[in-house]
Amino acid sequence: MWTEIVGTPLTIANYFPRNQAARDELQRLTDGFVTNGYSLDALLVAIVSSDYFSRLPPEAGCGASPYTYPAIYDPWVIDDSDETRRGNGPGDAVAALSTRTLLSAAYAALEWPAPTGEQFPLDEEGCEELSCGDLAGACNFGACCETYAVKCQGQPATRDPAELPFQRTIGAFLKNGERGFRGLDFQARLGWEDRFGACAKPAQLTGDDFVDRALALGRQTPGATVGDVVALVKDRLVGEPIAPAPADGGPAEAAAIEALIGAPLSAPAADLDAAGLRRLCGVLLSSPQFVLSGVAGAGGPAPALTLPGDRFDDACARIRDAGLSGWTITCNPDKLTATPTAPPPAM
Repeated sequence: MWTEIVGTPLTIANYFPRNQAARDELQRLTDGFVTNGYSLDALLVAIVSSDYFSRLPPEAGCGASPYTYPAIYDPWVIDDSDETRRGNGPGDAVAALSTRTLLSAAYAALEWPAPTGEQFPLDEEGCEELSCGDLAGACNFGACCETYAVKCQGQPATRDPAELPFQRTIGAFLKNGERGFRGLDFQARLGWEDRFGACAKPAQLTGDDFVDRALALGRQTPGATVGDVVALVKDRLVGEPIAPAPADGGPAEAAAIEALIGAPLSAPAADLDAAGLRRLCGVLLSSPQFVLSGVAGAGGPAPALTLPGDRFDDACARIRDAGLSGWTITCNPDKLTATPTAPPPAM
């Protein structure tokens, strides 16, 4: 779970910690995991609330030097010729998101349905030659169910034949014989951009998606501008506002966005077309802010436009109503308060 969330392991191949810092963190998490009855929820909370999750970026200026963390992300810096660089810094925390986390984040952000067969195991390549009896038996154990439904029950195929090659290209874990990989190399990035680079709605989606709803909100809101719609999309996908022009006179993000979408940010929202906004959406889905983890997002003020259900009080109410065991959640304006109703998990 640590590797899945943080992106780098605490142990080497034989499961021994890589250094003292990793050992101490592994011991802390293990003791708490056992104490809490092997609760994966408690373990998840312990990892994301540790000192090593979602670090502030270098420009935040935390600590007396850039390398103030123990060598828990990259243990191989201890022999650096410069002694001050033998710790880890915020850059060492940056790691690629795992493939299925990346996929679920993209589908959820765009409000697209996940393709059939998204879940593991996906591979049914060896099922076609089996008899209906064998297929029925295999399906009882969660395998070959799609092939069984189509071949033996006369049901229409629901699985996109392009889905398996796509997931294999971007590194999804499919079976023990194909362990997958983490991170979008050149080939994987081509596959990712083929699916998400233009934010084109999937064929199975007949209604509106996030881009459609953002455009509609901008057009029906009096006085809304193209920049307001762009800020809404950026806030949803990467959690950042449009960056101000740099003081040193460098390239301005606003000018790049205007060239990409084909409209000035100051223009009325009605001047923005779907194709331009979907081009921006595709760029954001391939940006480091979306495909990488480890550094906390820049954040910023809430956008002028907010879709129904996306306001702070809506999100707080969802968390409160989820009924988190051991906590009382109180929603105040722009603030969520969590009060333990029982001693917090020991981690």
